[in-house]
Amino acid sequence: MRQYLPRLLSALFVIVATLVLGWATPGATAAACQTFQETGKTVCDPFLAYWMAHGGLAQQGLPLGDEFTEISPTDGRPYTVQYFERARFEKHPENQPPYDVLLGLLGLEQYRAKYSTAPAAIPGDPFNNPALPQECFLFVDTGHNVCGPFLTYWRDHGALAQQGLPLTGIFLEQNPTNGQTFPTQYFERARFEYHYEFAGTENAVLLGLLGREQLLAKYPGGVPPGGASPSPSPVPPAANYQVSATVSNDRPSRVSPVTVTATLTNNGQGVAGATMDTTWHYQTTTLSCSGGPSGSDGRMSCTRGIGEVASGFTVVIDVVVQYRGQTFTTSTSFTPQ
Repeated sequence: MRQYLPRLLSALFVIVATLVLGWATPGATAAACQTFQETGKTVCDPFLAYWMAHGGLAQQGLPLGDEFTEISPTDGRPYTVQYFERARFEKHPENQPPYDVLLGLLGLEQYRAKYSTAPAAIPGDPFNNPALPQECFLFVDTGHNVCGPFLTYWRDHGALAQQGLPLTGIFLEQNPTNGQTFPTQYFERARFEYHYEFAGTENAVLLGLLGREQLLAKYPGGVPPGGASPSPSPVPPAANYQVSATVSNDRPSRVSPVTVTATLTNNGQGVAGATMDTTWHYQTTTLSCSGGPSGSDGRMSCTRGIGEVASGFTVVIDVVVQYRGQTFTTSTSFTPQ
């Protein structure tokens, strides 16, 4: 009997350890949540993980309500959303992480609701300070420049994924929160404001409280309760990406430039944020040009001269579109006269 006692004790130890670990597992794998005392609202993963990884309070603001289902004004589909002071988080289960959480296009929605025509841009230096960075970058997809401290902020705070493409130039707008007027520029997902009172500090550029403004405008009677849905919530369709490409002139003269335009769609909707590279195949050489990022219509383009090519020779252009680690290919062509 004694010779079996150690084995018996070992077996009992394994059983107990297995039970303890089994009981502990649910707690270890449960979704993380955090309640914000300032608003009394709770944020849980994956929204909490996104909030922490993408600027937290300064970039997203405090949560204003619980999760609920809302019909997207962008594509008309239902998504689980949660509003924050500066953003609307959306769950996109049709995407693989980390793109299963995306920001709503609050800047685009707010801008379209407020302005039927584009406000006049501030002439000259909109920040009235030559000591500030003066670099500008032209976004060909929307035709607007982003300059100086706004460009620095855009690049340092998530760029296209967090802020989106610029929708306006810089103009003076009265802030609906405090009634003061600031140099302002709208982006697809944000409203940039330049605060002279914080010049020279990291708070000189601040984001408008678009989440709060949109929430109050859409739900004056209060935030829908958690889980509420204005309509049945079918599962979003699986991703169905399609890419196409065209040329501006398929029979150009030998001195004419040619523009290649590629379009990436998902279930018929334009995909923003894609880029493209093109390779132009000539008789003895290849040329190239690149374009993007795409706007909300999914389009991106690049233009170049057609170079030395014999009349009647068909130049085939291979188009490679990149989007969130995925690659899509197509081709187009032109034949010079």
